[in-house]
Amino acid sequence: MEFRIEHIAGKTCRIWTCGHDGSVIYWGTARRDDNEETAVAELLKEMTKGKSWTLVAYEVEHWNQDFSPWAVPSVFGQEEFTGGAKETMDWLIDQCIPLFCKVDRRILACWVVQPLYVL
Repeated sequence: MEFRIEHIAGKTCRIWTCGHDGSVIYWGTARRDDNEETAVAELLKEMTKGKSWTLVAYEVEHWNQDFSPWAVPSVFGQEEFTGGAKETMDWLIDQCIPLFCKVDRRILACWVVQPLYVL
């Protein structure tokens, strides 16, 4: 498994590659735990023995802005959801995904709340 860090149009991306020309998994992270992304990559490697894949963990600055599709007042805590998901999706489509366009299969990974921004 290979690891590299790339800066793509203003976002830091941590990229793990296992094999060549496999599926690409795009995973938005807030970078709270340095070990979390590596642990996921290791688990993925263990679970997909013999399969090729690339994990692109892209870092966002403001979770409640970058993954929310519309503005919503705070539900828990103080920080509001400010509706910046379109910019995140535009970055994925226009800047990040084209760098990995040789593959036939792409996967968008998310946490429980994140599927909202895919809409």
